[in-house]
Amino acid sequence: MAPVERASWHNHWEFLLTSLGMAVGLGNVWRFPYITYTSGGGSFLVPYFLALLIIGWPLMFQEIAVGQYARAGCNKVQILTEQYGSSTVTFTINNPNSSFKVFPRMAPIFKGLAYAIVYSRVFGQVYFAVITSWSVFYLCAGFQSDLPWTTCTEDWNTRDCYNIDYNENCENDEVFWDFTCSSKDVYCVAHDYSAWDSASDSCVSTTNNETFSTVLGTFSISPAEDYFNGKVLGVTKDADGTQYTWNDYGTIRWELVLCQLLIWILVSLVNIKGIKSLGKAAYVLTLLPYVLLTILLGYSITLPGAEDGVEYYMSPDWSKLSDQYIWLQACVQIVMSTGVACGSHMVLASFNPKNNNVLADSIFISFCNSLTSIYAGFAVFCMTGFLAHETGSSVDNVSYCFIFI
Repeated sequence: MAPVERASWHNHWEFLLTSLGMAVGLGNVWRFPYITYTSGGGSFLVPYFLALLIIGWPLMFQEIAVGQYARAGCNKVQILTEQYGSSTVTFTINNPNSSFKVFPRMAPIFKGLAYAIVYSRVFGQVYFAVITSWSVFYLCAGFQSDLPWTTCTEDWNTRDCYNIDYNENCENDEVFWDFTCSSKDVYCVAHDYSAWDSASDSCVSTTNNETFSTVLGTFSISPAEDYFNGKVLGVTKDADGTQYTWNDYGTIRWELVLCQLLIWILVSLVNIKGIKSLGKAAYVLTLLPYVLLTILLGYSITLPGAEDGVEYYMSPDWSKLSDQYIWLQACVQIVMSTGVACGSHMVLASFNPKNNNVLADSIFISFCNSLTSIYAGFAVFCMTGFLAHETGSSVDNVSYCFIFI
């Protein structure tokens, strides 16, 4: 059987951008700033870069090298012709008589690993498609003049929905609760306290006393959280925040179904012609997030308090380095954000020429991925500093979830 010529990238930049786009994602823009925030700011960058050098880059190099050499994905082998002395040995796709399999040839114990990778990627892609459909939902909702996730007076809101702007219209002995200005005494009683003590501005009970601000911070729900649970997911069904169960699971969220359908249509269109369409789409899918991040950074850096957030981000707390949990998180973050060990880089590299510079590619992709995380961190921490400035708190006390609210 004559060897079948495998498709190849139109140019090498298509491979680099596609592979980089596959690596860069939620792990960079969402998880990395969060882990940095909870791990003491700049001190996290030390174990992070060590993990990149020891784990991330070598795994990236290995995966690209295996894919480029085998010229196949992780579950099958493209026709290969190799010269051994005076004889020529040909290995073909899905040929049961062929002994050439990528992982078993590396180590017999790896037999079956390829199919485990494929199965895990199927579940992973379904998971990310769901998250992306949420983004489409928010994108469509964001075109309204009044953003729906900033209000506490809609059908999906709960009694504990709290908005600072609404609370400014209440008297000193009142708080915005139950969709209106309610007395602090009623609020304390509704949250299992005996009464409100006006002298100390505390909720009192027979067992303990808590300042009213502490109780409010414990039980309050932001309008954005209410919108996500009540409108987007539809997991809450009344003003008390009662959630649906497996016995009473509500109705289908047709808006999310349509968003999900749109996502899979876009995925199909991007991959409909293989690497020919995927390579062209990479120019938009990979470069557009950098444009949006730059716009976000340019806006957030002008906000008051942004410099405090950047200072916290870049100032290391060396005592944190003795915490083994931070080192574990650095390793997990590197593996998650680079996208190694899931077969994707292997598939993309299989369309490269066999004499392509694997070392240069692995350095470019892995280090650009990590630099993207740091770049996104500046934008996020500028917003963190701004939130700390607005709430009169310190950067390390600002609740991280408010960044994305």
